[in-house]
This record gives sequence, structure tokens and C-alpha cells, in this order.
Amino acid sequence: SPSLLLVPVCCVVAAPAPLPSAQEVLARAKAAAGGAAWDRVTHVSSRAWLVTGKLKGELEELECVVDGRNVSRYDMGSLRGANGYDGRTGWSQDATGDVRREPVEKPATQNYWLMRAYWYPARCPAETRHLGVREQHFHVLAITPEGASKPFEVWVDGRTWLIDRVVVSERGRSEVTFFRDYREVGGVKLPFRTESPKGGPDHDARTEYRSIVVNGPLPKDAFAVPELRLTDLGIEGG
Repeated sequence: SPSLLLVPVCCVVAAPAPLPSAQEVLARAKAAAGGAAWDRVTHVSSRAWLVTGKLKGELEELECVVDGRNVSRYDMGSLRGANGYDGRTGWSQDATGDVRREPVEKPATQNYWLMRAYWYPARCPAETRHLGVREQHFHVLAITPEGASKPFEVWVDGRTWLIDRVVVSERGRSEVTFFRDYREVGGVKLPFRTESPKGGPDHDARTEYRSIVVNGPLPKDAFAVPELRLTDLGIEGG
């Protein structure tokens, strides 16, 4: 009878590729968003539509990515005002024009995201950890800026290597901001739409940018605290 030869079969299972470090993920994200072109960015100005629930209005922003100075003005009809940071003091302005100065204890920590300090740690050191891959292709990083009490999460899309969202947890609740519609401006890629779901259409927030300018004209007093000028009163009899 014919003999039966038993040939052993060896199955080779490839080991999963090691996860890139948090610094490698951030380096890829910077390269995807413009790489060295970001080294030349000093400030970014923008105009946008701001939609919150049933309200829609205009938003103007000016951000200095080098030191965190910033100013934003919004007008949504029944709700309007402004706020900013001049390098020493934070401030807010209500619809009547009244200005309130608000001390900023940890400006670098507060403005960490604005300054893109995740790419430029000299602007604000931070502890960064890679938490793993979620939803198949998103690299999730936990970043705790120096002086912050807790981390926030940055989700980087492993297909495009662009930042997809930021998750901030406060008092047991998580607020998510998604970054959409990336376009190239001045050699760098910036999102032209942000979305912040807040539990329903009456509360969701969305920003739709109409224009973004990188390193545009910058007035000398662009970040100065507004001065209140009263024009509706006088002293009777001189």
C-alpha cells in the first residue's frame, strides 16, 4: 500500500508592528500639516461663522502662536463681546463695552493648544503619552501641559496623520472638538471647520471659517486691552 508521508507545516505569524512613540506621532502630524513651514508661522488671523444651537453670528480671531497672545470678537445678535490675552493680562468685554481684566495664572498652560506647543515644547513643556490605537486607526495621545492638573487627549488620524479631534474632560464630562476640512494656507494645513457636539442640535457648536491668513498685517496694538470710551454722558454746567 502507498505510504503516507506526513509533512509538518510551520505557520509563521508576523508580530504586530510596535506602536510609534508619542513624539513620533506628533512629528508625523506636524509633517502632514506643513512640516518646517510651521517654524515660520508667528500669527494667524481668521473670520468665521459661529453657530451655537439656534444662534448664528460672526467670529474674528487673531492668535500669536509664538507667545499665546490672542483676541477674539463675536457678534451673534443678542450675544456679542470679546476676550483676549495681551501677554500679561486676560480680559473680557461684554455687549455694553465694559472691560473686565482677569489675571491669568498659567498663560502657557491655558494657551498650550493655541501655541502648538505639542510641536514646540520650549513654548510650554508637557508630559505626553501614547495611549494606543482606537477606532482602528486613530492614535490617541494624552498630553498634560506643565502646571495642568489633568491631561487632555489628542486623536491623530493614522491614515492622514492630521489631528482629528481633541477631548477635554472636566468634572466627569468630556467635551470633544473635531477638526474638519483641512486646507493649505501659507504652506501649512489648517481646519476650516470645527464641530463640538454637546448633546443635541440645540446645543451643538460649529465654526465655519470663511478666511484664514497666516502672518498677515499685524497692527501694533492688535492684542492690547480695549479702552472703554464713554460718549453718552456729560457734566451739566461744564
